[in-house]
Amino acid sequence: MKRIQLDIEEKDWAEMESFMKECGIDTRKDFFNYGYAVLKWIVDERKKGCYFKSVGEDGKEKELQLPFFHRIDRAVAVGRTITNSYRDKR
Repeated sequence: MKRIQLDIEEKDWAEMESFMKECGIDTRKDFFNYGYAVLKWIVDERKKGCYFKSVGEDGKEKELQLPFFHRIDRAVAVGRTITNSYRDKR
């Protein structure tokens, strides 16, 4: 098992704790595991060409944009595996 240590601004941590309470998430481990699971699902689905939108009650759509989507899209377009640049340098 690996351990991680994070430096988080106080205001960001307070917001994360509030979010954990609102969602009924009891541990920091669970909080990060849920976040990882959602991010993994998003990447896996994006590789399949899926897009993510929310639709408001008024019918307005808002598409999820994340900074790394262009990298996934490029890699899929040329048939490459997505790699982590940190791992590539080791």
